Amino acid sequence: MVMNYEGATGPEVGVPTGTLIGGRFQIEAQMGGGGLGQLYRSLDLKTQKPIAIRILAPDLADDESTLERLREQVKIASALQHKNIASTYGMGKEGALRYIAFEFIEGQSLRVLLDKKRSSGRTFSLKGAYNVLAHVCNALGHAHETIVHGLPGPGATLINKVGRVKLCEFGLVRALAPGSEALERVADRYCVAPEVLEDPGGAGPSSDLYCLGVVLHELLTGRTPAPGLPPPSALIAGLPPDVDEVIARCLHPDPYQRFGDAQQLKAAFYASVQGANEQAEVEGVLDAASAAPAPRPAAAAAAPSKRPSQPHPQQPAVQASAPKPIATGPTDVPTPSAPEPRPQPAAAQTRRLSVEEYIAKARSDTAERWLIQKDRLDFGPFCLADLMTQMSKGQFGGDDVVLDQDTGERARIRTHPIFRDFCAVVERHLEAKHAAQAEEVQQKQDKRRRTVIILTVTIGLVLLGAGGAVAAYFLTRKPQIQERLVYRDKKGQDLESLIKGIDITWKKEPEDQAARRRKYGVKRRGKTGPSSNDDVTYLGDATKEGGDALLTTAAVQRVMQSNFNKLTPCLYEEMRRNPSVRQVNIDFGIRGSGKVDRVVVNNQQGGPFVSCILSRMQRIQFPSFDGTLTRASFSMGLK
Repeated sequence: MVMNYEGATGPEVGVPTGTLIGGRFQIEAQMGGGGLGQLYRSLDLKTQKPIAIRILAPDLADDESTLERLREQVKIASALQHKNIASTYGMGKEGALRYIAFEFIEGQSLRVLLDKKRSSGRTFSLKGAYNVLAHVCNALGHAHETIVHGLPGPGATLINKVGRVKLCEFGLVRALAPGSEALERVADRYCVAPEVLEDPGGAGPSSDLYCLGVVLHELLTGRTPAPGLPPPSALIAGLPPDVDEVIARCLHPDPYQRFGDAQQLKAAFYASVQGANEQAEVEGVLDAASAAPAPRPAAAAAAPSKRPSQPHPQQPAVQASAPKPIATGPTDVPTPSAPEPRPQPAAAQTRRLSVEEYIAKARSDTAERWLIQKDRLDFGPFCLADLMTQMSKGQFGGDDVVLDQDTGERARIRTHPIFRDFCAVVERHLEAKHAAQAEEVQQKQDKRRRTVIILTVTIGLVLLGAGGAVAAYFLTRKPQIQERLVYRDKKGQDLESLIKGIDITWKKEPEDQAARRRKYGVKRRGKTGPSSNDDVTYLGDATKEGGDALLTTAAVQRVMQSNFNKLTPCLYEEMRRNPSVRQVNIDFGIRGSGKVDRVVVNNQQGGPFVSCILSRMQRIQFPSFDGTLTRASFSMGLK
């Protein structure tokens, strides 16, 4: 039901497109509903960025005691800063409306991804399930210092467009009153711990772990736990019995018998994954019974019999309805004896296809089973066409590793039978593109040089005819110029020959930043094993390890070596000013956009040499990355 919000009395409030909320948030589109109220994509007119707005249902907005509890939870949640947590911005009022503003996540919810798997008769692999669980545990491990989520189910677990897992809407379920109708309306009610159903305000960290046990069961089996249902290892061949014990402990009715904290759960499941036979670490295949709609556990028996539609990909909350994902067409449920057909290798084509033709032919394969491992980070999962599109843009290359979650097969992209010929076509395509770009740059440089020569000759002719005084002035300056040239000529070499080489090194991280990383559980490269709170990417990730990403040394070095000539004019001028200079050390920062925004030269932050280097380096484009800042430095030794 869509009504004017000023007079709405039902649980759903419709807000027209274009409505201005809070004086700055303009409603653009409705993304879905839910037990707590409708969710909208909005535009923040102040920042010109998208934002998610949840308009609270009237029965919540009219209950002052519930609003007070919500304000307290929102206040605590807004202080959370973690790469696996979607930001909560605040709670506001507009006329009869009460709303909460959240970070807008471009991507899809875990609910949508689970339903896609089930529709194709498949489940998550052990490693894929671990990656999702581990990232959610990282988020809860950080949040549980100050707040309990209450319902970290599939609807509140989001995966953005670059594959990073984000948990959202902390504490909102916990703010509901006992017996609240809103709790009966939430889509993920089957995940709620028994003690939360009785009293949402009494939820503790162990209540969130109960919910994760339900989610883990659904990830691995495609079904939710229910009385009389066999253990997961009996439902899916290849699952180790240790997994049954992990899930059973999460679902223990006594909160004190569950895991002590999220990191204990993460470590226990990691041990189960490590102990499994490698052949079992492939994506599960559901039989016809498993592919049928999964029964809900007894805890959800009181919920409405008709399950609300699934949340929108951008939905940052526990919700009841949203636009359905793009249909991919009916898919036969595969069985071990009749595996689903694979795309034929490009080598089978009688004519070498173009990049666009390869991608067009791959669109019929919609299974998101491809993971890419690059620079110790995992990306995906991708369907075949999406992965080929990323390759055509140069995001992934032939030396990166591709993992097929269906079979567990792992190989370099250039050697994989499905990607081998396409990789060769893409490499030639990118080489031609780069050559064209280089030719275009060269033509522009040649044009600039011709322009400079013409201007120089013109100015020289003007100066020669300008009069005796001007000519005398330049004649008196000529010996000085010659003297400098002679000084340089005695060396028998130009500036570029003076460069010994470039040594790019990472700046040592300050102690306060290192402490901050330890506090918030930010991953540092090189760590392995489950003891690291955020070290989950070594298992083949369904997500991308985001917020703290850095450019690699090799990437920075390649860019600097190819653009070093842009710095030579600055070095010429500095050697003229200071002939004794023999070492130049440049420290700089690279933003996530790939742009340089700060430069320190020989520990100096000002002066003509620093200004020249800064202006030149700001013209250099480094690869963009999903992080805030990469600090780098390089030194030049002069002979």
